[in-house]
Amino acid sequence: MNKKHARTLIVEQENRNPNNKDSIAYRLNYIIRERRYTAKEVSALTENKSKGLKPIHPSTLSLYINGKSVPNHAYTRRLAQVLKVDPCWLSGDLAFDCINKPKQPNDIDELTEIYTRLDTTWQRCILSISRMVLIGMQYESRNDDNNN
Repeated sequence: MNKKHARTLIVEQENRNPNNKDSIAYRLNYIIRERRYTAKEVSALTENKSKGLKPIHPSTLSLYINGKSVPNHAYTRRLAQVLKVDPCWLSGDLAFDCINKPKQPNDIDELTEIYTRLDTTWQRCILSISRMVLIGMQYESRNDDNNN
């Protein structure tokens, strides 16, 4: 083996390091554990009879998880779809932390949604309590201004 091929092999092995957060192996292992799946369950979920796709065999998944092999693009997309993650995240093209950021609902949108689900009696109650809280806040603000 010449020097050029040896370098290429070393680089490819470094990219497959299963402990590297950018590797498919690390991310696949992480998301499978996060979703509390087994390789057998993920395998069963990858089957798509309507499209004629056979499941990805559990031993093949094990090779991916351990960094011994890398899935092709089609398998990466199937795994991402089953695990409900972005294929770009799974393949390492997006930052690892992108998966950990939960989407926070906008407080105003959430309050509006809750308010509209209440019947009119509870809506009036919420409105009355909100007004009392505002009056209390104004009263506290005036007392703070007078004490300073």
